[in-house]
Amino acid sequence: MITDKNEILKALSDRGACVCFTGHRPDKLPEESDLKETALLCERIEAETIKAYREGKRFFLHGMMAGFDILAAETVLQVKKDYPEIQLVSVAPYHHNFFKSKEWKPGWIRRARIVAARSDYGLSLSENYYSGVYYDRNRWLVDHSSLAIGYCSTFARGGTRYTLDYAERQYIPTVNIYHR
Repeated sequence: MITDKNEILKALSDRGACVCFTGHRPDKLPEESDLKETALLCERIEAETIKAYREGKRFFLHGMMAGFDILAAETVLQVKKDYPEIQLVSVAPYHHNFFKSKEWKPGWIRRARIVAARSDYGLSLSENYYSGVYYDRNRWLVDHSSLAIGYCSTFARGGTRYTLDYAERQYIPTVNIYHR
């Protein structure tokens, strides 16, 4: 995995080749025990990833959080087996004590570490947590992408809704796979 921020920014200089993911945390995803619903969600992520790839996208960025971000990254890694030109970019909001926040359960930490190890590129935008770090990360993802693929319920508020709305204000096309 390449972690040098300058190399990553150079690789991502063609914004038209980049896609970002945004979505809910585990509590707003299908129940882990509902394998059918989770499989359908992964199929939607896969279909949108392949569609974006066929449209010339090569870099797939995710925000490195438990829930949809990790699920999307895992799906991209599966798709990458058939489309090896795909590059997965893991963008953590901060580095120090990242897995200490309340969202992180042991299973999600394990999955996140596997995703990080298998990513082509990885970076943390800040060394430490600060108020607003997640919104800064969300804007960074959109500002380096030409498409945002999200999983956002109709009435959701918070980071996912903010990110999709921000993308639309920046004239970045969005796809919400919540109801597909």
